[in-house]
Amino acid sequence: MYKDFRHFCQTKHPSPAAVDMDEPGWRHIVNLFTQEAAYAHGSKPGDASLSNVNHALHALRALIEKEQMPSIALPRLACA
Repeated sequence: MYKDFRHFCQTKHPSPAAVDMDEPGWRHIVNLFTQEAAYAHGSKPGDASLSNVNHALHALRALIEKEQMPSIALPRLACA
């Protein structure tokens, strides 16, 4: 899964505050992008901003309503 995520980030260059959903079976894995991307090989992503976290959570809410997800679990957001 980690390799798939890295490949997605390297090929699609998602914008901050974007939401990406993967469907490995009956669980949905949703990635919330809260940091500026790291485009150079070996570079680190930028810091998360409150604005990006807010936009990502609004996008997550829309996705939950669209997919009619009965429950979700979230880790800490924007923590390093």
